[in-house]
Amino acid sequence: MNEFLQNISNPKVYAVGDCAATQYMLAPVADEEGKTAAYNILNGNIKTVDYSVVPSVVFTIPSIGSIGLTEEQAHQKKLNFRVNQGMTTDWPSSKRIGEEHGTYKILIDTQTDEILGAHIARHNSSEELNVMALAMKFKIKASALAEFMWSYPTATSDLKYMVK
Repeated sequence: MNEFLQNISNPKVYAVGDCAATQYMLAPVADEEGKTAAYNILNGNIKTVDYSVVPSVVFTIPSIGSIGLTEEQAHQKKLNFRVNQGMTTDWPSSKRIGEEHGTYKILIDTQTDEILGAHIARHNSSEELNVMALAMKFKIKASALAEFMWSYPTATSDLKYMVK
């Protein structure tokens, strides 16, 4: 398969989803691949899928998810970054629902203040990771997330603690 999702041995065949054999076997990725393949079939091979920002969540209790680089990957790339990590169980949003387990690790580029990676295990981590994905995709600074006026006390409002 090439970057346009076209089969190399038979260019009339395009692959999406599980058939595409990309590193992401996720429904939203398959949807994007399907739209991209359809576009390329109708308009010629022009469009590619941007796999740079794909959140992934395991819907357990609590949910566990991640996006972007791990600490090890950031070190391997010799990036300058800081790591914000901690427990969330003493935060108002966790106390409000009696959450007993919750943790996070956020990697932030020290030069650009952009999110490099986010790894969260707690209630609604999926929603927090969606916001992190948006911030990563559109280069929203960690300080902007910290200063934003979120509805409170919500899991998403806890991003301000995670990125400070």
